[in-house]
Amino acid sequence: MHAQTEYLIGMDLGTSSIKAVLCDSDGNLITKGSTSTTLINPAKSRVEIDPEQYFLEFTELVNFLVSKVDNAEEIKAICLINYNVGFITSSPMSVKGENAHPMYQWINDEYNKSPKWNFYKYLFDRSGSLVESWSSMTKPDSKRITKN
Repeated sequence: MHAQTEYLIGMDLGTSSIKAVLCDSDGNLITKGSTSTTLINPAKSRVEIDPEQYFLEFTELVNFLVSKVDNAEEIKAICLINYNVGFITSSPMSVKGENAHPMYQWINDEYNKSPKWNFYKYLFDRSGSLVESWSSMTKPDSKRITKN
């Protein structure tokens, strides 16, 4: 009886594309893939991503990688990398009340800050303390934000 091969999927969740690799447990590349993401440009120098479309593109890429192994249970881990945020942003989330996402509950409990909706912006220092917050009306590239 031979040992079952184990695999790992690594994914880079970018703004303009999603890149992925499938490796065996020894680090040998089995296959790789990428897909361009559908971008929405509501204004000059602005980009938005439809979370439902992004999730569809993500799952199509995962399905492609899974199709390269005999048994999906051989895939032991999936590593997701997203350099811009520390949480998955592919689905809507509540920002207030009982159903608020734990991140927003923590910000409210710790700093008494409650956003009107999830495009509020928060700046934390390296120790995790809130430095400043801005409403959803403040553009991400606003001088009020970039001065920090």
